[in-house]
Amino acid sequence: MSINNVSSMGMNPYDYACSRRKTMSTSNFAEKAKEASEERDTVQKTVLSAWAGDMVISQPPNYFGFIYDGSISNKSKEEMTMDEYKQWFMNEMSGMPVSGWYRSTCVGGTLTITEECFERMKNDPEWEKTVLGMVRNMYSSTGLMGSKMIGNQVIGARRNSATGKGYL
Repeated sequence: MSINNVSSMGMNPYDYACSRRKTMSTSNFAEKAKEASEERDTVQKTVLSAWAGDMVISQPPNYFGFIYDGSISNKSKEEMTMDEYKQWFMNEMSGMPVSGWYRSTCVGGTLTITEECFERMKNDPEWEKTVLGMVRNMYSSTGLMGSKMIGNQVIGARRNSATGKGYL
């Protein structure tokens, strides 16, 4: 069947489209615009930040595209919001050297730092130092070349809550 066999006699597509369109009075338009504005404001207040929840970093780490807001480096940790603190922490991790061995053997996996861990680190400088040390040790590790692994590590708010698994 070709398009030539279709007849449109007696039918104007423009009239059909216009007859289906809803009309709105000026007062109704103002009311609908106000409702849409209120709905937008409500949605914006409930949208989570990019830093909300646990931080999950794929391994080996790739910080390409990470943008650091340098203005937060002038703030004390007490003045930082949790989002700013997480950004600061991510900047600290992005500056850590990653060994060639780790990059070549770790072919996938994740490092997850829980929300509870961030809350404790923000208030406890010793725990922050411990967690940064854990990450630094993981990134600087060396071993036998040739083996490939997928590693998943979770760092929580307590030393015994830090778990890790590697798969060869």
